Amino acid sequence: MIDPSRKEKKKLNVSFSSDTKNDSRDSSRNVSFDHPTFDTSFDSAVLQYSADNGSWDGNLFANDDPFLTETDAMDRFSPQQISQVNESVSIKIEERLSIFFDQMSSSPTCRVVGSIGIIPKPDMPDAFCLTVRDKRGHIEQYEPSKVCRNVTGSLVHLALEPEDQIFQISLNKPEAMDAPLIRYYCVPQLTPMPMLLKSKVQRTGMQCQVGIRIRANPKNKRPLEKMVIMMVIPPDINGNSAVMSRKGGLWDDLKRILSWTNDKLHAGEFIDIRAQFQCADLGAEATTTLPILVRCDGRSLFSRIEFSTENSDNSTRPVKLYADQKSRVLYRKV
Repeated sequence: MIDPSRKEKKKLNVSFSSDTKNDSRDSSRNVSFDHPTFDTSFDSAVLQYSADNGSWDGNLFANDDPFLTETDAMDRFSPQQISQVNESVSIKIEERLSIFFDQMSSSPTCRVVGSIGIIPKPDMPDAFCLTVRDKRGHIEQYEPSKVCRNVTGSLVHLALEPEDQIFQISLNKPEAMDAPLIRYYCVPQLTPMPMLLKSKVQRTGMQCQVGIRIRANPKNKRPLEKMVIMMVIPPDINGNSAVMSRKGGLWDDLKRILSWTNDKLHAGEFIDIRAQFQCADLGAEATTTLPILVRCDGRSLFSRIEFSTENSDNSTRPVKLYADQKSRVLYRKV
């Protein structure tokens, strides 16, 4: 359970400010990062490490310390309203970016989906209104749950922006705690690219060499965290024979996956991995594809949507709002 009284709080921009001075730092632009070259030469001198046997522990990167923020929506209420506000709600906003790139495509395909859920805590109100502002028009569709009702049309007297949506959320039902309150799907035109993944496979006789480079977008505002890099090894390649340039590789013989982890990758930083395997000699015309999946977490919302509880209807009261936002990136290359 998360205590909203924690001291480590930062302001979340839910007052719908019109400040756009940082819009130029949009990671959906310039997918080449102005540095498209990748050193694909293979130097056996850097291959110093062997893989350990075992399976990757999915709990290793569990998110147990959310970034809790307190909104400044209270500044929008009158003194009479503030005197009545003694309740608060905590919500969690999670976005998932899926990136898929294959050898036949010149550019990857992207999809962003998100969810808004409640963080259970004592003394929550029976209901409250949540305003979602999508001032960049990135949301294609909202999918409210059974405990959530879109009341935007009944609040025409409010000075809302065209893309504003107001949802009345009932918290006195058990199902409000079990699933996301709202799911939303972003437009296909939203193509954020927080990182680039380049790879090369070279097969000669009974030897297969692989080069991987992962580079964080220099325009990322926050680092990519808790990164896992997984490479699928086909049956004709001996994954247990891997020697690598990067320490910490883990070989899972059952799933035939070679994986590495990285705690944090800051804007503009990159990871280079070289690996060499023993393999069957399939002749000079043999080609090999090694699917690669990179998974990591972030603290920025790709949709740039904002939240507020400053609007309410006749059946709800103003509440304090706390928000935990995070994102996950799944980058797959085949």
